[in-house]
Amino acid sequence: MTNKEILQADLLDILFEHRNKLYGAYTLRKTYTHRLGLALGVALSIVLLFVLMSFINKEKNTGGIFKNEGDVVKLIDVDLTKRNDPEPIKPKPAIKPPRAEVDYQPPVIVDDDKVREDLVILMT
Repeated sequence: MTNKEILQADLLDILFEHRNKLYGAYTLRKTYTHRLGLALGVALSIVLLFVLMSFINKEKNTGGIFKNEGDVVKLIDVDLTKRNDPEPIKPKPAIKPPRAEVDYQPPVIVDDDKVREDLVILMT
């Protein structure tokens, strides 16, 4: 590109100057603003639809079976000194899992003439 072409060119055209524009990235970047505007429009219209539906439902429920006439509070006498709690449940003692134990016996040192050959473990 010459200097005059660079000043007039789009940023995407400069970025994709010596690259393949046919594989899709150029087209996706070129139409990004259109897709973003469409997505925002659809999302905002759905939110507006839900808001309008909530106002319509409030107006329909004014003369129905269920009417909200305010909160009703009843006062009752309760004797807090009497307790009807059952006895607390005592936790069971924790059972310790069995573990392997090894009986350690110190080695016995004997003279060479008293060693039995069948008990010798060869260590090589």
